[in-house]
Parts: sequence; structure tokens; C-alpha cells
Amino acid sequence: MKFLVRCLLTIAFTFIFSILTLFSNQLIKQVFAGCSGTIYCGSMQWLCNTTQAACSNPNGSCDGGRGTCSWICNQTVNPMACSSIGAEFQCNIANAANSCATGCSISPDTPCTWIPPCTYTAWTDGACDDGDCTPTQRRQYRTVTPAGCTNSTQCVEDSSCDVSIPSCNLGLTPATVNPLLIGGTSTFTAALSNIQNGSVSNVTFSSNNTGVATVN
Repeated sequence: MKFLVRCLLTIAFTFIFSILTLFSNQLIKQVFAGCSGTIYCGSMQWLCNTTQAACSNPNGSCDGGRGTCSWICNQTVNPMACSSIGAEFQCNIANAANSCATGCSISPDTPCTWIPPCTYTAWTDGACDDGDCTPTQRRQYRTVTPAGCTNSTQCVEDSSCDVSIPSCNLGLTPATVNPLLIGGTSTFTAALSNIQNGSVSNVTFSSNNTGVATVN
């Protein structure tokens, strides 16, 4: 009897979970929107003119006598974040020559990049109990644009996700097993019926030897 009850519960649970479609998606923060990058404004320093390495003997020799310690612009220092630049048109033309308030670099390079803000589509439903969502929550997805933005997800409460664990009532026909058949071998076949919205309200076990039992 206990074996049959365990079979009944196992079949019911297996069916319920098999109809749930599972999706996976990584939660990723929204991409930074605005002007991105770094401009190096430069600073005047004593550098060896052949290696650009720092030197301490002004106008003296360096690099093993191959260079001169000179007062020149080091264009790899004095950074300015492009995020301090406002509008898109200013971002696209920003460089050391026209954007740095201090520094010596006159580089015409434009290292800043404008990243448009992400635009979201409407939420679409995924599966219940997906990833870090609880059994009573449904995963939702939305897509963001432009390129560089990523899909984002959330978990929302959804009453249709709350699939209750079915209760089981077990009956035998006949109620008393024929003593002459005790120790015999019978094969039981399970049939599921009354399946609605992921719930199974009835499982019938039929035996190839009805003299033993039929379980409903």
C-alpha cells in the first residue's frame, strides 16, 4: 500500500514539473549612458627625449648618452573623464586640444564615445520558478537597445504559478485481497486523467490481475 502511494505522488509531481518550461538569463546592470572614455591632457615634465622616461638632470644626457633630458609634454598623464562632457555633439569632437582646461597636450585624437541611453521594450512572460524566482513568481524579460545594452529580467508574483501539491485518496477494488493470490506477481499501469492547468486530479492504476487490486 505504501509503495502504491509513493508511486502516485511521484507520477503526479513528475507530470506537473514536466509541463513547466524553464528559461535562464543573466541579470546584468544597465549599460552606462552618456559620454564615455578618457582624454589625457598631459603635463610638462623633465623627460628623456629618446625614451620619454623621467630624468633628473635638466638638459643633461640620458639614455646612455643617446638622448637629452628635456622639458617636454608628457601626454600620458593628467587624465580627464569624458563623462564630464555634456552633450552628444561635444562628446564626438572632444580631444585634448579643445577640451582640457589644464595640460600641454595638443593631440587631435577624439577618444570619447557617445553611448545612447537604453530603451526598453514591454515585459514578456517567461516561466514560473525560474532561476532566483520563487515558485509563486514568474520570470519576465524585456529587451533594451541600442547595441551594448542587454536583456534584463525580473521576478513578479503571479497567482497562476502557485500550483498546489495534490492530495491523494487511495482505494482498492476489491477491498480485501484474495489470500490465494498473495505472493503472486502483478503489473500495474498508471493512467492520468482530469488534467487541468497543470493539476492532476485522478490517477488510476490498473492491474493485469484484477483479482489482486485496481487502485484509483
